Amino acid sequence: LGELAHFTTGRIADVTAGIGEGGGGNGGGWGQRRETDAVLAGLIIAIRMRNGQSGRQAFVTLDDQSGRVEAALFTEAYERFGHLLVKDKLLVVEGAVSYDDYNGGYRIRAKNVMDTEQARMHFARRVEIRLGVGRAVNGFMHELADTLTPFREGGCPIHVRYEGDIARADFRLGPSWNVVPSDELVQRLRGLVGDGNVAVRYT
Repeated sequence: LGELAHFTTGRIADVTAGIGEGGGGNGGGWGQRRETDAVLAGLIIAIRMRNGQSGRQAFVTLDDQSGRVEAALFTEAYERFGHLLVKDKLLVVEGAVSYDDYNGGYRIRAKNVMDTEQARMHFARRVEIRLGVGRAVNGFMHELADTLTPFREGGCPIHVRYEGDIARADFRLGPSWNVVPSDELVQRLRGLVGDGNVAVRYT
């Protein structure tokens, strides 16, 4: 869950606290709304479906233990992302957050919906691998190449930090080694170099 902080705007309670309610909340006039673009994440605790004029729509309640927000997937968004809507699944939603006068709560109008792996692949900027003398032995580069090969042709570069007894070096593998930073790749790299020696960076 700590990974979510790297690509969400903030906790639900923190993001919604800065949004005025309709009917004059936070100094707004009657019916006035304020909204903000945000990326929120939470566990799906309820799913409500509705038939709109142009097709099916879904309204999903997300909870991140700080607060709750309803994610509205109107017809186009539902057609694209409806397969991700599973109760008790962790979801990342990008869209405009506002106060919903009708329901008396906060809503995010979904533009993009991702599970955690998709969010990592969308927001990740690089994968860092740290090597010590004991790891960088003969044959290691072949093992690293074999590990990376099934995940190549992604957009995320690989950075390697070598820390020896008398020298240190940082280098980036060539663009042909850019990867898709999936859960499976991260786990394979951790198996190769150790849990604490692999990190996905988002900035």
